[in-house]
Amino acid sequence: MADYFAMLADDIGGRPYSKAEHNRLLQAVIDRPRGSGRHSTGD
Repeated sequence: MADYFAMLADDIGGRPYSKAEHNRLLQAVIDRPRGSGRHSTGD
């Protein structure tokens, strides 16, 4: 959830961000398959 809000803050602030990079970092933190976090990031 915190990752979503971080991306939202970047979007609102006009800062560039990469959903793919956020997903890769998230996968390193949680032990889930690559596609399992896609729904939470809005893809």
